[in-house]
Amino acid sequence: MPLVSEIADIIKTLGEVVKNTREIINAVNDGKKFLASRHPNAQQDFSELIGQMQLAIEGLANVTKVINRFRFV
Repeated sequence: MPLVSEIADIIKTLGEVVKNTREIINAVNDGKKFLASRHPNAQQDFSELIGQMQLAIEGLANVTKVINRFRFV
């Protein structure tokens, strides 16, 4: 049953990725509020940074589709 164990580990890892992504989103939102209150002129730079982060997360999502769409049939 090593295959089942490996699949369980992969699913656990994906769950951690989702959790970490949510934590990143929360941190970004907190940072956005901080920048708006303390450094309002940094909004454009921050927007570009968020755009790059979005591309990275979308790339990660595309890579993990192989595992997410795996069917046990």
